[in-house]
Amino acid sequence: MFKLNLKIALRNLWKNKGFSLINIGGLAIGLASCMILLVYVAYEWSYDKQFTNHDKTYVVYQNAPASGKIYSWAWTPNVMAEEIREKIPGAKYASKSSYPSSKLITVDDKKVNGKGVFTEPSFLKILDYKFIKGNPAQVLKGVNTIILTQSFAKKLFGDVDPINKTVKLDNKNVLKVEAVIEDSPANSSIVFDYLMPWALFAERESWIRERNWGNNMCLTLVQLKDNNVFNQANAQMLGIYKRNQKGNTAEAFLHPLNKWHLYGDFENGKSVGGKIDQLKIFVLLAFCILLIACVNFMNLSTARSEGRAKEVGVRKAIGSTRRSLVSQFFIESAFLTLISTVFAFILVEVSLPYFNNLLNIELSIDYHNPIFWFTLFILMTFTGLVAGSYPALYLSSFEPIKVLKGLKIKTDSSVSIRKVLVVVQFVFAACLIICTAVIYQQLNYIKNKPIGYDKSNLVQIAIQGKMANNQKLELLKSQLLKSGATTAITFFSRDITENGNNTTDVSWQGKTPGESILFNHRGIGGDFVKTIGTELVQGREFSKNAVNDSNNIMLNEAAVKMMRLKNPIGAKISFWGDEKTNVGVIKDFVIESAYQKVAPMIFFT
Repeated sequence: MFKLNLKIALRNLWKNKGFSLINIGGLAIGLASCMILLVYVAYEWSYDKQFTNHDKTYVVYQNAPASGKIYSWAWTPNVMAEEIREKIPGAKYASKSSYPSSKLITVDDKKVNGKGVFTEPSFLKILDYKFIKGNPAQVLKGVNTIILTQSFAKKLFGDVDPINKTVKLDNKNVLKVEAVIEDSPANSSIVFDYLMPWALFAERESWIRERNWGNNMCLTLVQLKDNNVFNQANAQMLGIYKRNQKGNTAEAFLHPLNKWHLYGDFENGKSVGGKIDQLKIFVLLAFCILLIACVNFMNLSTARSEGRAKEVGVRKAIGSTRRSLVSQFFIESAFLTLISTVFAFILVEVSLPYFNNLLNIELSIDYHNPIFWFTLFILMTFTGLVAGSYPALYLSSFEPIKVLKGLKIKTDSSVSIRKVLVVVQFVFAACLIICTAVIYQQLNYIKNKPIGYDKSNLVQIAIQGKMANNQKLELLKSQLLKSGATTAITFFSRDITENGNNTTDVSWQGKTPGESILFNHRGIGGDFVKTIGTELVQGREFSKNAVNDSNNIMLNEAAVKMMRLKNPIGAKISFWGDEKTNVGVIKDFVIESAYQKVAPMIFFT
């Protein structure tokens, strides 16, 4: 019976080529659009879930009260991990690490920039990257060692085995390659090219060795033995700042690693969503597009109902049951869906590069993943059933006697249902337009959001290796200005788009006792305001001779507002235990991400 129905379906599709092409095209476009959006949703949903114990892994956040609000950050002191290991029940591992930052790696005459992370052995126990070469039990225990990712090792050494080979970090430290691990996935919140021991960080920077609960510059990860102890562990985390620093009102808490990317927005200390809201819109978009295609299929099928009325009448007259007719129409629908899916795959593969370019990501379909094929089967079944349901039930309901006598089919009910389908189609189309407009406005807002400085003709050069010398930098600056190729030059301690260091070790007259405000701090040179094209709101900027301003600082508007300074110029501010004088206020400008509010900032020479 199935074979007969399949033959009839093929005959009808071939006989009505125009109708078949329109339906196949509509369903193919709908399925392709739905598939691309769902592939993107799956990519975002899988963020930080590549690790074996991702469900037991947490990022340590702190809630810091300030100006009547609570601010949440994933920046913690360098002593946090040690405290958790020793005193928090249920903690299996805890690790501290720096946030990824760009540094120069040299092998012979080859110089390559890559993102590096300073960390400790427990980092690779929490995030269990696959080791391609090297001994996992011995890594990150020394000082002058380095772990490379597979792709970065290939950049540096080609096909040569890198183990026990040496590289130079910023032309200063000679490091021995002790392992090669798999690349960090693109859909990971922590992306790096190489790992280095925390002991090396402490050797390079003296301030790293200080046990300071106010110096929030680390990412702290915690893996629990079991999630049954989460409530107990999290309760102990709340008072960890108070127990270790008198007067510190900040509270620490555990935020799931697998929710870090999607639920990264906080208001008054509570998670309020984040990118998950955007994903919901994409899912709604995907199914609106697919349902529009299905409803379009229904309308086209019922519109040509009179053309198939005699066929239904004859088949019923010779004994076909309604059930067999319904089965035939569903087979036609399923066959059309199958053909549409084949064309949808072609459209997806052609469109993905453009979609990737639009969102600056690297999406691809993993054809070896059984979950993909299961999802596709569900999608095809859903499409076939929804698209074929009404035509099958409607066409199989014709009365054979009336049809064979040539009587006109009464279409009152069918017209009303078709009108409903058209209305439904318009509703879904309206949802599609609204969702598209919302997403476009979000992207357009971020794209056109004022960043607070003039990025046109602004060139950033990383100071690396032997250039990290004040005399050489001043010589370079003077020569560039003399050449006429530049109009202004300044220095900035970090990449202007990278995370900076943070501290709560700041106090001033009028500060609320126990208030804990996280300040981002950066070193800058003279002519900073002029060079980046921002605005000096009050006071002056640093002089070209940094020595003259060694005891001075500058603030941004966010810092002045947070500190509630009525007269910020001349204000005495204790920064890391040293009294400084504020000499200027800089207009807020975007540093890390256009999606985030501008953080309070302290600038020093």
